[in-house]
Amino acid sequence: HDELGGRPLSAIAGMLPRPTSYLLPSPGAVFYQPLTRLAANLPMAWEHTMFAGLAPLAALVFLALALWRRRPLPVSGGAAAAVLGLWGFTFVATLRVGSWHGVPLDLWCLLNAVPGLDSLRAVTRVGLVQLLAGGLAVGIGVTALRARPGLALALALLPTVENWSRCPAGVTAAEVGARAAHVERAIGPGCRAFFWRGDDPAAPPYAVQLDAMWASFDLGIPTLNGYSGNEPPGWPLSDPRAVTPEMARAWLERAGLPADGFCFVP
Repeated sequence: HDELGGRPLSAIAGMLPRPTSYLLPSPGAVFYQPLTRLAANLPMAWEHTMFAGLAPLAALVFLALALWRRRPLPVSGGAAAAVLGLWGFTFVATLRVGSWHGVPLDLWCLLNAVPGLDSLRAVTRVGLVQLLAGGLAVGIGVTALRARPGLALALALLPTVENWSRCPAGVTAAEVGARAAHVERAIGPGCRAFFWRGDDPAAPPYAVQLDAMWASFDLGIPTLNGYSGNEPPGWPLSDPRAVTPEMARAWLERAGLPADGFCFVP
């Protein structure tokens, strides 16, 4: 947090879950393809694919009803309440339902004042935590239905069926390996560390950085190249083609790293 600093609410407002976020499946969803149209109404829609299917939601509702009606469960009431509390708290604490006279209607405005919480970037990734609660709820539901094997099996298999997606990769492993090999051939044998500027004007900066990182793994030598969506303020190496040897060596000096054997390529 000291290095990256905090993020203002305006920087993360687009990544607070909306009600429709919980109905937006992955772009390649087979059974829920019509719901992918909801992406048109969401900012940064790729961060809002939080719909895990009906099975986890149904299991959470079942769990809530069983606790309310005091029906027997295969786990203690405290454990069931903890599962519901985990999902419910993350849902309520991060949900943005709109605004009233310009005032945002969400709890995140208050929670963002908690020390360290303003370092979070993609708040919609709270969905990963909710998947844990949803999975536990499904497991409890399957166990509760053990006297009815057909229903138990259907509930156990439904999440797999619901999340069947066709998402062809935009790039193959062979293509990535070939680009990394090109970087490796450009690095001299005496290099103990390197920075790759890229030699393809059409390649986006992040691709140049990732190619160099892959080459670094293959060669086993460090690189100053790197890519992240959460760079430190004032990071000077974001655009590799704008970096000069003087900039790279200045960063090495600032970081207290030796410049011996450092190669600026090409």
